[in-house]
Amino acid sequence: MPLLTLILTQKLGMTKTAAGSFASFLIVTQAPCLILGGKLADVFDRKKLYVLCGFTSALCYVFCFLNASRGAMIWAIVAAADFAVMGYPASDAMLADMAPRERSTGAFSLMYLSINVGMAVSPVVGGLLFKNHLALLFLLDAATTMAAMTLIMLKVHPPKHRGRMDETEPAANIKKTSLAGVLKASPVLTGFILILFAYDFCYVQWGFMLPAQFGDLMGADGALRYSLLCSLNALTVILLTPMLTTLLRRVRPLVVVAAGGGIYTLSYIGLSAGGVPLQYAVLSVLFTIGEIFVAIRRGAFIATHVTTEYRGRVSAFSSFVNGAATSLGPLVMGPVITARGYTAGWLIVAAIMAAGGAGMLALDRIDSGREIGRE
Repeated sequence: MPLLTLILTQKLGMTKTAAGSFASFLIVTQAPCLILGGKLADVFDRKKLYVLCGFTSALCYVFCFLNASRGAMIWAIVAAADFAVMGYPASDAMLADMAPRERSTGAFSLMYLSINVGMAVSPVVGGLLFKNHLALLFLLDAATTMAAMTLIMLKVHPPKHRGRMDETEPAANIKKTSLAGVLKASPVLTGFILILFAYDFCYVQWGFMLPAQFGDLMGADGALRYSLLCSLNALTVILLTPMLTTLLRRVRPLVVVAAGGGIYTLSYIGLSAGGVPLQYAVLSVLFTIGEIFVAIRRGAFIATHVTTEYRGRVSAFSSFVNGAATSLGPLVMGPVITARGYTAGWLIVAAIMAAGGAGMLALDRIDSGREIGRE
């Protein structure tokens, strides 16, 4: 999204207001694609659907490569993003299908780790190529996507069965029904996804309030200092995810997610006080530890609380809630920090996150009680 903003403003001459409106429009177009992708992932072959969406997205970037200086490029960017999003539920469902229940946490942790390795590298490549070689950037994006889809097509073999689940699963007795029926039959799953709205609403402030705060405090150096924190975030993920996944493997998932919320809360309280660069670095590491706690368990928890035939739609619903929170976060907190300042803004975010963590602990009591009942 930051790169898109630069393309719109510096390459195509849009105002910041127009670029912001277009970025919001891009997010809006993804919602129906996400829902459609979830439905298709539960009806058709998930691997074929994911590969088809990936190749189509890559072809859109080939069009951008051929039209890198023309306005038509931005519509190809929209299409590329929409097709990529359409494939996300199939990807999540495939990973859940292939990972045995006892190894689902490790599987989702590995996916989280691999995504962050890519996120650590891609901004550097984008920054180097943006100014003078934008067309090459689109070509590389298309090539890497096609290479990934080819490897998945040849080497990834998810199981063909649908609807099988261990009989101890909360949703094991769900018959043919709708997404609403699945969510109604598993209130813990529904509560988990809805409470994650608070988590995601607060999480996005790291990418909204913090860079704005750095800009106001440090002026022209703010962007550089914030980018260094992002690099520290990625490095922390790469170094600590394997260790934390191992240490937390026997802890109940909702307890881990609640602990992650508690760590988030402490980091937000720290940010409310401001400080020197070293303090921000320490808070970045603390925030990232909380992020790891949440990330390694949220996908695995959802995967183990729904049958395979509904995983695509539940994954799409979860992503939809995430997208809504991510979109509303800046929209709500922007006026707050304008009127009350960053200290009040961070304390409000900390309070929301603390409430979310408490909600997760309450869900854990319900979920663990049901497990004892099943035993």
